[in-house]
Amino acid sequence: MLEANLEANDNSKRVVAKMPSRKRLTPLSIMVCDTILSVRSRTILKVLFDPGSTVTFIARKCLPRHCKPLPVARQCSVNTLARSCTASETVVPCAIRLPELDKNRVINQHKAFVFDGDIRYDLILGADFLAKSGIDIKYSSGTIEWFNSELPMRDPTCVDNHEYLAMAEALEVHREEEAIFGRDWYDPDCFATAILDAKYEKVNVDDVAEQLTHLRSRNETTYMPS
Repeated sequence: MLEANLEANDNSKRVVAKMPSRKRLTPLSIMVCDTILSVRSRTILKVLFDPGSTVTFIARKCLPRHCKPLPVARQCSVNTLARSCTASETVVPCAIRLPELDKNRVINQHKAFVFDGDIRYDLILGADFLAKSGIDIKYSSGTIEWFNSELPMRDPTCVDNHEYLAMAEALEVHREEEAIFGRDWYDPDCFATAILDAKYEKVNVDDVAEQLTHLRSRNETTYMPS
């Protein structure tokens, strides 16, 4: 809580501004991935890092079209920082990036359980993901650490969609997505130029040899057949 006294027209006014509560600081950020179950994904995902959850969850509403989650033998129920999640299907996001922490580092893939429900986060990255990627959630300093990168935690009550968009724009995620996902990687014409059929005609080898006069020595002696 920050307090300040301002004087205007000899009338003292008390101005009170709310500062983020350290008790509410939460490890959250944004994430992008190339594909989910081999279906291309262009969505910027709002993520919550939750070391208290043993598994990772993704909201069904964030799945790309034509993505069909895989059923699991046993239903999974876990209490997370956001809510209690129950899931009976999984997906596998691939080429995962956390651009606020490191725009260049890529995590190959990770399984996520699909949950239904309306919460403020699109993805809950559990302890399984944090251990695999080496991300350290430090509540003592209020930071998220990933190797040499560090990101401060935020008060979730002070973060809205506009701030998430500001994160993406500041880091030029939209421009990078356009460069990476602008064309279909599975399109054979994406990075290759088609090689056209060539027209070849039969030639006389002796005629070609006669034209190679620059290969002859000045002192060349011509031998005539006897």
